[in-house]
Amino acid sequence: MTAGEGHDAGRACEPPHPYGIDCPSERGAPYDVEELFLEHHAALVQYLFRVGGDPDDAQDAAQEAFVKLMGATPPLSPPAWLYRVGKNVALDTLRMGVRHRRLLDAKPERAMGDALLTPEQRTEAVSVRDWVRTRLSRLSEKEQQILLMREEGYTHREIAQTLGGTDNSVAKAHSRAKMRLAVALGPGRPDDP
Repeated sequence: MTAGEGHDAGRACEPPHPYGIDCPSERGAPYDVEELFLEHHAALVQYLFRVGGDPDDAQDAAQEAFVKLMGATPPLSPPAWLYRVGKNVALDTLRMGVRHRRLLDAKPERAMGDALLTPEQRTEAVSVRDWVRTRLSRLSEKEQQILLMREEGYTHREIAQTLGGTDNSVAKAHSRAKMRLAVALGPGRPDDP
């Protein structure tokens, strides 16, 4: 697609975008990738980090999702589409074992958010994060995704669009997932036996 070409043949985009992606979609919903990037990239990377556990893989999956968006037929809900594609890329990376190889070489200080911590605090943070991840893994994949997306500020409707289902079914699943996670976390703390 050349500059000025739209997704719908015969319609010119105003203003022209080098990739033609700020044109109205076939469904009539205009969007701008740069605006989407600025608005959703950081939260998408954080979500993908929680899905896969590796900051580099999260960045790669987010980048791939945005690249795929630029070549895709415009989706009805671009943010939901980005989360779905990013999650699939992150899960594919996990399946391929890339994450396993990177974790063998990884240093704890590479974990996101740990840059300002002392070595003792970093060790504690990694321990707590691992403890919570272990308990979170006791939930179904869908329950984990719902909890993580809600933690990132997504509404039940947005989660339903991403994962499938209705607002009501997501709200019920979210409530059940919170209760199951509370039981899995129990009254103890990570440093308790």
